Amino acid sequence: MRAWEKFKKSIVDNNLITINSAVLVAVSGGPDSVCLLHMFWRLTKTLPFKLYVATFDHALRKNSAGEVAFVQKLCSRLEVKCVSEKLEVLKYSKKHKLSLETAGRQMRYTALEKYAKLFKCDKIATAHNANDNAETLLMWLIRGTGLDGLAGIPIRRTFSNMELIRPLISVERNEILSYLKNQKLKYRIDPSNKSIEFTRNKIRKAIIPVFESINPLFVEHVFKLSRIVEAQNTVLNSMAQSARERCLKVAKNGRIFLDLRRFLEYNKLLKLRIIKDLLSYGRTSNNIEKTHRWLCSCENGTLVLNKSTQIIKKTNQAVFVFKKNEKI
Repeated sequence: MRAWEKFKKSIVDNNLITINSAVLVAVSGGPDSVCLLHMFWRLTKTLPFKLYVATFDHALRKNSAGEVAFVQKLCSRLEVKCVSEKLEVLKYSKKHKLSLETAGRQMRYTALEKYAKLFKCDKIATAHNANDNAETLLMWLIRGTGLDGLAGIPIRRTFSNMELIRPLISVERNEILSYLKNQKLKYRIDPSNKSIEFTRNKIRKAIIPVFESINPLFVEHVFKLSRIVEAQNTVLNSMAQSARERCLKVAKNGRIFLDLRRFLEYNKLLKLRIIKDLLSYGRTSNNIEKTHRWLCSCENGTLVLNKSTQIIKKTNQAVFVFKKNEKI
């Protein structure tokens, strides 16, 4: 199945947009986002909906302004309204002590939300594809993850009062390039994508090709795995929500009271999910396992996880105390 068919199938099967939708597409000028924009533009010919584009200059390279101009020219040719904004990513990253990648992502999504509200859009679309999904899953696997990490990139998620959708998530990068070639569409390449200094690029350039040399269908298989895990997570989250409601009480001061008698009746998977949801700060696999072992032990007293979180345990009850809510 080619890119265009996969895109349409994703839209229909997941009910991503309707005739009443207004979609803001994030376009950088790279192959993925150019492909996404062109497909949405084609879709407007058979499914009437409003289409807008937002593009951003991160001001990190000399030719970044040229990439914005390229997107604006493409939108003009397609007769799609386009807005652009210069984002001071370097300044923001230094101020908030963030990596350039994280700072850029935060600023982009803040700006996307702003323009989506301006145009009264109910959807924001990004061009994440199946290769991005495989890279993300491997990144989480390397860092240490549970089922959430193995679910990869979701095709949709709630974002403010709208939805963030990813219609290309089942499409592989080589399929995107074939589509662009067939449609005779030009695009820009971000030079930073070639550097292996970034973890994602190292996975893309050095690790995934090894897996594909063993099985060319690796990226497709990872996508199928992530969708299976995502479906299982949906069921597990629903079960965990019901379990939390039966064993938790939240006080006005933010303390959370856990009924250990009910909590200990649940299987380990549910208990770990409940603990994960409780640990707003320091939510590491080590802390989750540490908390689980302590709650299931016969010990009473206080477990200090970090500067932000401690748990006070007395026979049949455990109290989670968070520094953000009150002094510890």
